[in-house]
Amino acid sequence: MNSTPTTDGFQSRGGSPSERRRIPMVVACGECRRRKCDGSHPICNMCNTRRRSCHYETEEGESRQKALKRKHDQLEASHNELSDFVTCLAKQDNSTVLDVMGKVRTGGNIGDLLQSLRSRTASRVTSIDSDRREKQVLILSNLMQGTDALPEIERFLDAFVNDRLWIRGYDEVDFDLLRNRLFNARALGQILASSTPIHQISSPPAVFQSGLRSSTRQTMLHDEPLDMPLIILPAAPWTRISDDDLLVSRLVTIFLNYQNTYWRYLEADLFLQAMKQAQPPSNFCSAFLVNAVLAMASLSAEHRAVFFEAGDYTSRGRQFHEEAMRLWILEDGRASVTNLQALVILSMDLRGKDKLGMSLLAVALQINKDLPHVATSSEHGGPGALARARACIGWTAHFTDVYVLLLDTHFLV
Repeated sequence: MNSTPTTDGFQSRGGSPSERRRIPMVVACGECRRRKCDGSHPICNMCNTRRRSCHYETEEGESRQKALKRKHDQLEASHNELSDFVTCLAKQDNSTVLDVMGKVRTGGNIGDLLQSLRSRTASRVTSIDSDRREKQVLILSNLMQGTDALPEIERFLDAFVNDRLWIRGYDEVDFDLLRNRLFNARALGQILASSTPIHQISSPPAVFQSGLRSSTRQTMLHDEPLDMPLIILPAAPWTRISDDDLLVSRLVTIFLNYQNTYWRYLEADLFLQAMKQAQPPSNFCSAFLVNAVLAMASLSAEHRAVFFEAGDYTSRGRQFHEEAMRLWILEDGRASVTNLQALVILSMDLRGKDKLGMSLLAVALQINKDLPHVATSSEHGGPGALARARACIGWTAHFTDVYVLLLDTHFLV
C-alpha cells in the first residue's frame, strides 16, 4: 500500500527508503506565508484563485537562508557604494561638489556619478605622481653627476627615500636651474627643505641684447660659463621644432664643445657664420644639418624643452631627430657637404636603432665616394673654405666606418 505525504512534509513509514526521504518545503509567498502555498512562480495557485498580488522574497529554487544572504550582500554593496561616493566627493573642489549634488537631486545614478568621480580623481593623482616622479629623477640625476663622498650620498638618499626631505612644488625657473647646474648632496638637501625659491639662491644675468628672443623656459647664470652660448644663433629658418633662439644656441654650443671636439663632424667657424647669416641655401649650413646637430646635442642636455616625453631621458631630442629624417627624405639622396655631415651625425645618433644608424652610415659612405673633393685655394672663403669642409667630413666619414667595424668585431669576438 502506497504511503501518502503527511502535513508536516514527511512521508509515512510504509514506503521504501527513497520514498521516505524528506520532501523539501517550498518557500511561501508573502500573502500565503501562514497558509498553504504551492510555491508556484510567478503566481501561486492560492493567490491566483483569490485574485491577489503575489510576490516572493526569494527567487525560484532559492532557500530563505540564501535569500537573506543575497539581501545582505546587496545592502552591503549599496552601503559601500554610498560610502565611496561620499569619500570621493569630499576630495573634490566646491564647484565639482555642487555640480554632482545637482545631478543627484535630478535623479542621477549614484554608481555612474561615483565612476565619474573616480576617473577624475585618478587622472589628477596620475598627473601628480608623474610630476613628482619627474622631480625625483631630476634630483637623483643631479646627485649622480656630483662628486660627493659615498657617506654623504648615503645620508642624502636615506632622508630622500624616507620622505624626510620635502620635494617642494618647483616653478619652471627652479626646474631649469636644477637642470643646468650641479649641486652637491648638502646643497640639494637645503634646497628641498628650504622655503626660499631656488631662483632666489642664484642671481640672474644681465638682460640679453634687444635682438634676441629671450627664452621663457631658461634662466642664465653668471657662474655657468659652459651653459653660455658661444654665439647667439637664430632658430629660424633652420628648424621648425622650436623658435627659441637661446635654446638652439645652447644646443649648438653643447655640440661644438663636446661631440664636435672629438669627432669633427663640421668646421665650427664656417658652420656658425653660415647659420648666423640665416640665408639658405648655404654650402656650410642647412635645415637638415642643423636638426641633426640639435638632435645629437639634446642627448647631452637637460633643458626641459629637449624632452620629447617629460622625465624620459631617452626621449631627449627625438623631435629634432624625426625632423632631420623628414628633411633627408626631401633631399632625395642629393650629394652635398651638409648632407654628408648630417648623415654621419645621424649615423652616430643611434637612439637604440642600430640598423637605422648602419643604413645611414652606408648612405653617407656612398655619398662620400660620389661627392668630388674641391680644389684648394689660397683665397679666403669660397672654394678654400668649401675644400676644408669637404676634406674634414671625408676623413670623419672614413674614421666612423672604421670605428663601427672595430666595434662590431669587438662584440663578435
